[in-house]
This record gives sequence, C-alpha cells and structure tokens, in this order.
Amino acid sequence: MSGSKEFHGVCFSVSNWPVTKSEYLPHLETVAPHTEWVRTYNDTMPEFGLESHRLGLKVAAGAALIAGLFARNDGEVARLIQDARNGHVDLAVIGNETIYSGGISPADHSIYIDRFRRACPHVPVTTAQDADRLMDHPEVIDGCDIVAMHVYPYWGGRHIDDACSHVAMKYERILDLAKGKEVQILETGWPTAGETIGEAIPSLENAAQYIVDVHEWALANNVKVWPFEALNEPWKAAIEKEQGAHWGIWDKDGVRKYLTW
Repeated sequence: MSGSKEFHGVCFSVSNWPVTKSEYLPHLETVAPHTEWVRTYNDTMPEFGLESHRLGLKVAAGAALIAGLFARNDGEVARLIQDARNGHVDLAVIGNETIYSGGISPADHSIYIDRFRRACPHVPVTTAQDADRLMDHPEVIDGCDIVAMHVYPYWGGRHIDDACSHVAMKYERILDLAKGKEVQILETGWPTAGETIGEAIPSLENAAQYIVDVHEWALANNVKVWPFEALNEPWKAAIEKEQGAHWGIWDKDGVRKYLTW
C-alpha cells in the first residue's frame, strides 16, 4: 500500500438506481480525505469521475454486465470507453462477480476487456471476480492489466481471528496465477450487523478488527486493498438479508461507525 491516506481505495455507492449529484456528492466529500481511490460499479451517479477528480481522488469505474442483455452490455462498455476518453477513468473494471453470479462467460469478459483496451490503451483494464472464480478461469487473469480479486471470510463462515490468514492464502494463490501482474483485493470487508454464518459473527468490533488486521497484513506485504464498502446501503437487505445493509465504514448518512487506526 502507498500514500498517506487511511485507505488505498474504497468501494463507493449510494444506491443501485440513478441518483442526483446533490445526493451522492456530500458522501463523496466525507469519504475523500480518507482514501486515494474510489470504485464505482455502474452509471448511477452523474459526473462521478469528474467530481472525484476535483476532490483529488482516482477512479476505478465499472461497467455492469447482465447475462443475455447484449445490447445493454455493449452500451455499458461504450459508456465506459467514452468516460475514459474524457479523462474520468483511471482504472476500468468490466464486470463484477459476473462469472460467479451473473452468468457471463469468461470468453465474453475477454471480448469486452479487449474492446476497451483497443479503444483506450492509456487506461488499465480489469474485471473484478471472487478469488475462486479466478482460480477456476486463469484465462481471465491473462487478459487483465492488473488482477482484481474479491475475498470474503465472513461469507465463508470464518472466525474473525482466522479471517486475515484466509485472505492471505487466497491472495497468494491468485498471485501465483498472475504471472508477475499486480494483484489487488478490490473488495473485502465484514458486516457490522446481520446473521452469524458458521463462526463468522457480524459486529462493530469484528468489522473494525477485520479492517485493521487486513490493513496491517497488506502494509507488510505491499498489497492494495479496497474495503467494501464506504457507506451502508439499506436497499441490499432485500437481497442479502440484514447483513447486506451493514457493510459500510460509514452509515447511510455518512456518520463514521467505527475507527480503525
């Protein structure tokens, strides 16, 4: 990790539907002093790249892919290309856990990644997938400029005291497949409320411990980690149960939930 800010990067979203600049900008201004990068997932926040750059942030901008919606996916990638040409993208992220849960084939990911690279060779491009899917499909790793992995010991039912070692193990496995490319952990976190899964207990204390443990490991091993997520997103409770709404370092109103270091 590098820089003097608290986080290398954080995942930033305020909803899964379009919002106005006045709705997201105060939260972005709250988060900005604490991070070097912000990551988005789709095109729900107008002029997000421009506003992030004005705040001194770098932007990992996403193109959301949905199985079977080829014209829509083409449009998402075309929009990301235009944003990059306009200077508002520092890293392009095409697809988010779409091999695991989205029904998008590795081959289709490669097609979209190549399309972006040909159009914007000055901007690095990747896809963000969970570590196990990357291990299953190393050809996806081969097509990326950097390797972006997700890892969640909570979902695997790991005890908080074993969680960081699980992250390190998954990282080392992906690093072996990366053939010298940089590997970043583009999502990881621990919820502050919700259901217990195996030995994984969501709480403020465990979420803070997880972030600190992973940060210290990352610092010692020069790994770039992006906590998921900046802000609570209450709408996710409908699809991920209670814990879905409680991954934020800040609550939905931008109030810090716990300190780290």
